[in-house]
Amino acid sequence: MAHGRVTGDFFVTTGAKPDEEEKRWARELCLEYGVDYLPRERRTLAALKREAGREAALVVARSGWRYCASDSVLRFHPGMARARLHNLERGRGDPMVTAMGLRRGDRVLDCTLGLASDAIVASAAVGEEGRVEGLEAVLPVFLVVRDGLQRYPAREPMMEAAMRRIRAHWAEACEFLAQATAGDYEVVYLDPFFEKPVAASCGIAPLRLVGLHDQASLRAAAERGLEIATRCVVVKGSRESRFLRGLPVTQVVSGRRSRVEYSVLSTK
Repeated sequence: MAHGRVTGDFFVTTGAKPDEEEKRWARELCLEYGVDYLPRERRTLAALKREAGREAALVVARSGWRYCASDSVLRFHPGMARARLHNLERGRGDPMVTAMGLRRGDRVLDCTLGLASDAIVASAAVGEEGRVEGLEAVLPVFLVVRDGLQRYPAREPMMEAAMRRIRAHWAEACEFLAQATAGDYEVVYLDPFFEKPVAASCGIAPLRLVGLHDQASLRAAAERGLEIATRCVVVKGSRESRFLRGLPVTQVVSGRRSRVEYSVLSTK
């Protein structure tokens, strides 16, 4: 299976007062992914960074894992997924779900998992009969988000079930799709970083600092997705985006007052 890439030179540690299970999580993580482990031993994170000569650390804690890089901290949070699920429950719909034409039992591949907000909504829409898989190429982002999907206390049963069902992979989209076969998914989804960031989207600002901005690779993934998906490829972003130039856009779906658009590339 294809793997992603490690972005940045980081080490793994724990919270300030870890219990034995947190220490075990950290050690096992380092063994699995070949990352250095520095015991906390009541030292500050800044002191550990100086000792390691590195600017970034993945902190493993029962309260949630976090990636601390320079002045930026990335934590898992579901973003607007909660509000969007409330809309689905009330029959108000969701533009992304509409663009994908999602039905219960569908299989969706999210090639740009990020903080998984879109994947959570898709997972709720396809239900337990369906399947949502998410790809994240940046190792520390993948680890933070995978942990969040498994352990974040969602409180609402619908949202918690949707989160727990998502299968996250540390993988780059092009390499993963190269190993997929036609018919594996009804929908392939991509959310490239906006060329002009939306000012209100401050919640993903740390993700923009560490995430991959390789649009050429994602564009190739979109083209490959058209060979794999049985229904469509959906790309999130403005219809004026350079990313979409030359791609077979057949429909654009957006909310009434939203700046976000979903371009549908039909496989038929």
